[in-house]
Amino acid sequence: MKKILALALALIFVLMLASCGQETVPSSTPSTTPSSNDNTNSSSTSSNPSDSENPDAPVTPPSEDTPLGPDNKDEPSVDVNRPTVESVLGNVLDVFTAEDTYGNEGKISSYTDYTNVDVTGLEGGKQYKIEKSGIYRITGKTANGQVYIKAKDQNVILLLDGVDITYAGSAPAIYAESCASVTIVLAENSVNFVSDTSVNGEASAIRVRSCDLTLGGKGRLVVKGNAKHGISCTKNLVINGGSYNITSVRHAIYGKLSLTINGGKYLINSARSGFKSGDDEVGKEVEGKITINSCSADIRCNTNGINSYGIVEINDGKIQVEADGKAVTATKDVNINGGTLIFKTAEDSIKSDQSINITGKANIKVTTNGNGIECVDLAISTTGVVYIKTIPVFTEDVNGEYKMVSGEYVLVDGTETGYTKRFTLTECKGIEADNSITISKATIGIDSYEDGLNSALIEASSAKIVIATKKDAMDSTTNITLGGTIDVNVIESNKGIKADSTVTINSGKTTILAETDAIKADTVSIVTGHHVLYEKVEYVTNFTLRGGTLVCVSTTNKPVEVKATIPNASGSISKKELCTYGKQFTVIMGTESVCFQLPKDYSEKCSVLFAAECQSDCVVIIGENEKTETLTQGSFYS
Repeated sequence: MKKILALALALIFVLMLASCGQETVPSSTPSTTPSSNDNTNSSSTSSNPSDSENPDAPVTPPSEDTPLGPDNKDEPSVDVNRPTVESVLGNVLDVFTAEDTYGNEGKISSYTDYTNVDVTGLEGGKQYKIEKSGIYRITGKTANGQVYIKAKDQNVILLLDGVDITYAGSAPAIYAESCASVTIVLAENSVNFVSDTSVNGEASAIRVRSCDLTLGGKGRLVVKGNAKHGISCTKNLVINGGSYNITSVRHAIYGKLSLTINGGKYLINSARSGFKSGDDEVGKEVEGKITINSCSADIRCNTNGINSYGIVEINDGKIQVEADGKAVTATKDVNINGGTLIFKTAEDSIKSDQSINITGKANIKVTTNGNGIECVDLAISTTGVVYIKTIPVFTEDVNGEYKMVSGEYVLVDGTETGYTKRFTLTECKGIEADNSITISKATIGIDSYEDGLNSALIEASSAKIVIATKKDAMDSTTNITLGGTIDVNVIESNKGIKADSTVTINSGKTTILAETDAIKADTVSIVTGHHVLYEKVEYVTNFTLRGGTLVCVSTTNKPVEVKATIPNASGSISKKELCTYGKQFTVIMGTESVCFQLPKDYSEKCSVLFAAECQSDCVVIIGENEKTETLTQGSFYS
């Protein structure tokens, strides 16, 4: 009988070799990077995405050589032998290097009936004054001239066709003080230059007051805002197309009531925001809205890339932001319904004081020194990819201790141009939401120094989630619920799934590698699915296992005491010295089997729990027939 059993085990073992290694997870070798003290990291507070948010930001726009955002030299060291979030996600990350096709040009009418305006003669601060409706073709070059519009209740169209205009006075180079509407069209194949000087008291190189502004065309516009903004409008600003290269000492493009971008290419270097709407001036607050329907944008800024005192809505386009502040920030909802967003920031990358909703086919890649996403409520339901990498920055304090910090600019000696970096404590989580995180579909990768997902309530279903973190992969102050076709792969964590109240896994697949607890909660319930846990399940009141397959390998004497409606077997491995990192490990119960390589060293203690919907003892095979043990099926409860 023993020979027959041995032959059967050998046959099963050979069959398992073909599939072994599919549950591979990383080594848990500690990083040499100094760890931050849990008590030193202050929680982020809600803040206004306005000029006053960081009033001490430098007034000089960043140059192309200015290092912005996270510095890779500050990354914690990585064990090259373990999988990474990038390697597990594989080719799905190729969406971020796909060809950019979003810089569509705005439609332009064939203008034949227009008034020619040559600004070459506008020297010494002279104006060309427009007082009635019409189409005005602007050409020529001047170092001190102005196009001035004062045409009450009139609609004015400016056709820029190779103009180079700078105004040295205390006003914009193109200035609409009053009219019904202004439309600026960039003539096909034209290159146009507009700039002001630092003495401009009207805020922008191109300034439209008291009416709406629309831009478009098939030409190029180069704007230098030396006083404040590049292009601004006190009402609604719409851009339908064109190519824009804007440098500004404040916001590059500012629509006070709303900013709508339907197309165009943008290269922006600003000392404040790239796209801005709304105003938070005390007693004069104005709610704005930024809507991006399509564009190709590359924004480098010293504060926030897309900044709204109100709502931000992104429907399509390819947008890249490098910022010493945030990439997207809003006092109300942020709705991302599509597009490819690539952000590199020093602060929280996507921030809302209310909700963030990610839907449609939105692809988001974040690298940040702060939190990847922060809001009150987060809902993700996208067919795209959300990838977040948080990189802590460390500094050594007077006691020789390392603390995690983020850079903030401050003035030196009260001067306007001199500045240095001050370091303040910050959080470094993948996703943080005050109330809830709801994931109904997505491919999500989080490589985070602190918690991967952190919220009062976490619910996820029908998604693929890969997390590597130095702290907890999922952390909730109430409940965590996983279900549907969920696939959770925690390749590194302190605690895997942690909730103060309940953890409920209704179905799906989970693989969790933890240093301490794979799952920790007051009550744990697994209904069905396939689950491999590296480290124990820690519960207070109850752990109920109703179906599916569960294997738990732990460095404790008992990985879990379980109340189950399916058979389970558990016990300590006698030859635990064989249970070393990388060792092939196979557990079998009846027709159910799981094969993997041990992701860390279990040579001091190694215990196993295996539960499956079959009536059989549990067989453990370690290495290539180095050790076979049988764990007797334990009692279980209905």
